[in-house]
Amino acid sequence: MLENIQALTDPFKDNNPFILALIDGDGVIFQESLLKAGKDGGSDAAHALLEGIKKHVQELHDNAGNWTVMVQIYANFDGLSKKLTQVGILKTPSEFNEFIRAFNLNQACFQMVDCGIGKERADHKIKGEYFVHCIVSIF
Repeated sequence: MLENIQALTDPFKDNNPFILALIDGDGVIFQESLLKAGKDGGSDAAHALLEGIKKHVQELHDNAGNWTVMVQIYANFDGLSKKLTQVGILKTPSEFNEFIRAFNLNQACFQMVDCGIGKERADHKIKGEYFVHCIVSIF
């Protein structure tokens, strides 16, 4: 498998390669402690996600440590913030906005995107981004 990935990515080594992680965020995808920490938790979540992605991809491609990491998380912010409040993780739905803002600011190429209310909205956005950017998929 590693040889196949390298064969596909070798032509792009000198073309400023990047890693694009497209994530369906409609579930609670971050640790409860990070969500409860608000602004600090958002920054910590972005940093931890960056390190985790770099470590995972470095295991698959030896030159990946120099690649830019881009992360796009799609979620229904209104629905998720209300759910986090209902289950007692957050005190108010607005606390989620602080988390998101800090997550987005921590890394230049990280963003959480509100895809609104509706079934499969996050999936729809992910599929659109995937077909625009994808060269190699790693699941």
